[in-house]
Order: sequence, then structure tokens, then C-alpha cells
Amino acid sequence: MVIEPEELLDKPVVIYKSSAGSGKTFTLTKEYLKMALASPQAYQRILAVTFTNKATDEMKTRILDVLKSLAAGEATDMGDLLREELTLSQADLQERAEIVLKEILHHYGRFSVVTIDSFFHQVIRSFAREMGLQGTFTIELDIDKVLQEVIDHMLADVGLEEKRTLRRWLTQFAEERVEEGKSWDFRSEITSLARETLKDVYKLRSQEVLQLSREEGFFSSFLDRLRIAGLGFENKCRKHCLQALDRMKPYGGPSAYKRKLSGPAGLFVKILDGEFVVSDTRRKAAEDGTLWWTKDQAKDLAFVKHVEEEIMPIYRSLIKVIDQEWITYQSLKEVQRYFYTFGILAEINDKLQQYREDNDVMLIADLPDFLRLIIDESDTPYIYEKVG
Repeated sequence: MVIEPEELLDKPVVIYKSSAGSGKTFTLTKEYLKMALASPQAYQRILAVTFTNKATDEMKTRILDVLKSLAAGEATDMGDLLREELTLSQADLQERAEIVLKEILHHYGRFSVVTIDSFFHQVIRSFAREMGLQGTFTIELDIDKVLQEVIDHMLADVGLEEKRTLRRWLTQFAEERVEEGKSWDFRSEITSLARETLKDVYKLRSQEVLQLSREEGFFSSFLDRLRIAGLGFENKCRKHCLQALDRMKPYGGPSAYKRKLSGPAGLFVKILDGEFVVSDTRRKAAEDGTLWWTKDQAKDLAFVKHVEEEIMPIYRSLIKVIDQEWITYQSLKEVQRYFYTFGILAEINDKLQQYREDNDVMLIADLPDFLRLIIDESDTPYIYEKVG
């Protein structure tokens, strides 16, 4: 009877959790052999993936050693477990082990216990022609080495006239570090920033960023748009404040109102100084006139009418503008503050792309995107066929 390997798995995914030295290799070897012993060629359809070459060698050696012992009819704990779980007699298990051992040794290239890196490399090689890659391309595993080389090239170009914008961004980056009490030597920070270009959240827009960064005048025009949008909010607030302060002049200005500059009238002065946060107490003053006048002023009906009809409507309108546009304004300010970081990222992204092309190399970090692209454009079984 031929048992299909997949029939031996009760579930499509089985996870084994164990600590160091608790027998992971023993368990994995047993599970591998349970499938491999199902039929003489079953091992050709099993892919075992490890993290290191050492683990690969250990796994292969363990599988072959067990098969050799089983084929020789030796009594082992592994043999007892396999006989029980496969419901085979000692003679049947010995015969199957001998056949499988010979098959593996005669077709060793189909004995697929590999590292995850070599497996990815195999997949990429299989699709090199479809993806337009040169036959000489290599996969670079040392990401840090590549990033250091890319950063070296970027910093070497800082002195060029056409890189004056990049020079300004890097200077701003260093100045910000000094202001935060850190060393001005930003190389480690730039390296950390460079790693962001390899993350999915950035790579989703990397081509768009690359294209925009190469457009003449993109960065300066975008900054101008940010400034104009921010000024729109500031000018609205400024207009409200100036109008209110102008109407306060006949009564002596903000200091003539309750609690002077600490009271609601002081909000107009505060906003003109660039502070747009409205406290809860000042918010109450939008509807509560008693927060605007003292006990003596409350007796002055003209003053009360002046506050209620001339000042409070402007005050309410000002708070409404702040509430509606504050988050957008703050976002604009943050984008302006860190826009140089985007520029540095775009430069690193450009250098990375140039590095790939100049060295005919693919980074290990690029492989998931590569595989995703393959799956999107072909039937999944086609991938299985290409990688055997």
C-alpha cells in the first residue's frame, strides 16, 4: 500500500514548541521520516527549511543515520516510534528504510533540506527570465554592509553643487540631534533611517517616492505648498484676533477684562504669539459672559453688551476655526519639521536602487516582494512546477 505523505498530517499546519536541548531535531527527523517512508519517491516532494547551514547539515546527517540504522534492522527508539505511528512491522520498516536510503543516495540532489536563504535563491533563479533578471545576478544577504556602502556614497556626494539641498537636510538632521543633547555624529541614526526603506510600509510607496524625488524642484515646491496651507490657518486666526483687539481698544485692550491676560481676552494675544491651545476654562468663556467681566463691570450694561455682542461672537468663531483645523495644521507643521527626513530617505532609496543596478544584485529584503509579485501574476501551482 502506498501512503500519500499528506495523509500522515491530521492538520495542514502542525507547530512544535520546545526549548533548547529538548529534542526538536529528534521530533523533526521523525516527522520527516514518517512522510519519506510512505513511498520510495516521497522524499522528493518534501521540503525541509532551516535557518543555518549547520542546522541543514545536522538535519541531513540525522535523517541518513536513522535510515541506515533502520535499514540494518537495528533496534532504536526512533524505529519503535515509526513502527507504531506508521503501523508497520519490523520487516516492512526495514525494507522501506533500505529502499528510501538508496533512493536518496542515488538522487541526492532531490534531498531537499536547505536554508531559507538558499531556498529563496532557488525560487528567484527559477523566475529570473520571467522577471527580467540577468543570469549573473546575486542575492546579497548582508544588508548592513550594503547600507553602509550606500551611506558612504551619499555622504561622499554632499559636497557637490547639485546636492546642496541634501547638504542642508543633513545639516538640519545634525542640528536637531545637538538640540536633543545627542552627538552631532548622525551616522548611526542615518543607518537606522536607511533601514526604513526596506520595510513594507515604505516599499509600498518606494517607486512613487523615487519618481517624485527625481522631479526637478519637487521638494521646494512641496514645502511651499505646506507653508501656504499652514499660513491659511494662521491668517484666519490672526484675522479674528486683530478684529477682537481692535474692538477692545476703546475699553483699554485685553488687560481691561476679567483676569486681564490670564483671562479669556488673553487668548487673542496668546494666539498672535503662535500658541493655539485653548484651555477648558477659556472654552467655557465662549458661552459664559461672567468670565469676561468683574462684579463692578457687570453693573455697566454698555460694557456687558459690548462683550456679548462684539467680543464673544468673534471668540466663538475663533475657537471653532481652531477646533476644525488644528489637527490638520499640526500635521502640516510636523511634516515641515521632518520633511528633510523624507528627503534623506528618498536619497537613500535612490542610492539603493542604483546599487542594485550597478552590482547586478538583489537584496535578501527584496525577496518577499519578489515572491509576492510572482504569486500575483501566476497560478500558485506554476511556482511549485518551477521549483520542482
